Amino acid sequence: MKKVLLLGALLTITSNVWAGNSERVLLRDAKTFSTEVSTATVRCSEIGYGAKELKINLAGLDGWTLFDHTNSNFGDIGDPCMTAGRCKAPWGGGGFTVDDLIQNNPGVEAVTVVRTVTELKFETRDENNQEVCQRSLREDLQTTIRGINFSHSRHGLDQNFPIEVCRK
Repeated sequence: MKKVLLLGALLTITSNVWAGNSERVLLRDAKTFSTEVSTATVRCSEIGYGAKELKINLAGLDGWTLFDHTNSNFGDIGDPCMTAGRCKAPWGGGGFTVDDLIQNNPGVEAVTVVRTVTELKFETRDENNQEVCQRSLREDLQTTIRGINFSHSRHGLDQNFPIEVCRK
């Protein structure tokens, strides 16, 4: 009985926190293309993340994604890229190395990237302290290459709408 009451209390708290906020998937699709898996396209880089991450460049994303998934504004290699997470630290621990992906077998792979575009709406206040509905889009990319999961996310197109837009 206590578990049911606790669950009910958590649901009540959660619903109050998120009142007027919502996420809605607008688009889910996929694209398959060939990509090179070699030291020319795979690297451990901290550019854009603050810690070294295993990244792969995927030129096949150019022109298909809504947002720019490159780190070119940081001086990194200019093709769109995705990350598999933290690179293995020299002293051990979790993470990946470039060799974990290349596997002493550089070459070309068929890659399918799944894209999900989500509309995000939340209630907030504008610069005049008026209630508004902040609307934005998030684009999430997912793929698996040689058994390693890669992802990347970009967010943007923030706009304010009348508060009623969030309450519909």
